[in-house]
This record gives sequence, C-alpha cells and structure tokens, in this order.
Amino acid sequence: MNQAGRSPTRAVWFLAGLGVVIAILAFMYVTPSSKQDEPVDIPQDQDPHTEIQMLEAMWKEHPDHAPIALQLGNLYSEEGAHPLAISYYREFLKLDTSSTGGEVRLDISRSLYAMGRMDEAKREVRELLKRDPFHAGGLYNMGAIMANTNQNDSARFYWERLIAKHPEDTLAVFAKQSLGMLGK
Repeated sequence: MNQAGRSPTRAVWFLAGLGVVIAILAFMYVTPSSKQDEPVDIPQDQDPHTEIQMLEAMWKEHPDHAPIALQLGNLYSEEGAHPLAISYYREFLKLDTSSTGGEVRLDISRSLYAMGRMDEAKREVRELLKRDPFHAGGLYNMGAIMANTNQNDSARFYWERLIAKHPEDTLAVFAKQSLGMLGK
C-alpha cells in the first residue's frame, strides 16, 4: 500500500479504464440531430457475419445512428449483398450531417455498377461531382464507369480533368495508366 492507503494496482486499473473511456469518446460520432441518449460503440475487425448480426441488432436499437448504417452498408457491399448495402448507404445519407458524408455516393455507385445498373451508378457520381466538381474519387470513378461502358471520350474527359486538377494524387496515376489503354 502507498501512503494514501491505495494499492498501486488499483491506480493502474483506474488510469487504464479512464484511458479506454477517453478513447471511446474520442472516436464516437453522434449526429447533432440524433435522438439517442447514449453513444454506440461500433464493433470492428471481427468475422463479417458476426459483425453484421451485431450491427443489425444495434441498428434496431439505434436507427438514427449514421455510423451504424454506414458500417452495415460497407459490410454488405463486401459480402456482395449490394441491394442491402445501397439501402444502408441511403439511410446514412439521410442521417449524416458531416461535410464529407456525400462521398458515400461513390460506394452507392460501386454497388449499382456491380449490379449492372450503369445509369444509376453514373447518376450517383454526378451528384457528388455537382457538390465538388473536382472530387478526385468522383472523377476517377466516372471515368472508369465510362471506360467500362465503351464511352472512351467521356472517360478521357473525366480522367484528364482529374490529372489536371490532382496530378500527384494516386488516382491520377491510375488515370494516366488507364488513359493509355483507351482506344483513340
């Protein structure tokens, strides 16, 4: 025992617990319009099926918590369950208040593309590009959709725009490589 009558082990556990609480609070995201009273800790790095089940249960309890919807969208997309992914991504868009939340339109677009719904995939990217005409991911993805639907002139337009605006971006490097594969 130390002079204050407390064991050092107790102090270590207290500090460790305090650190965990601070870490959880630092990584939490609660939308300002959220009706929930308590933050939700979203599980990470588990078996996807277990994680999906846990998140589905959490979603039932907290249907106004945008990060749960986003995580479910991502997991369903990884599983190839694109219609479910899209529905959760759309829920996220309804709930999200961040300035970058609209980037989930790229995820929606990828799922639509995987389902062969090209016009809808393009529409989602256009929505993102309306807000930010030089969004690197939006320009790259629109070019890729166009190239994969044999619209090479349009693909070239988007990729050249990306390269001009973001020449050092990794996506610009990919766009330069892809431009070389387009027919004249």
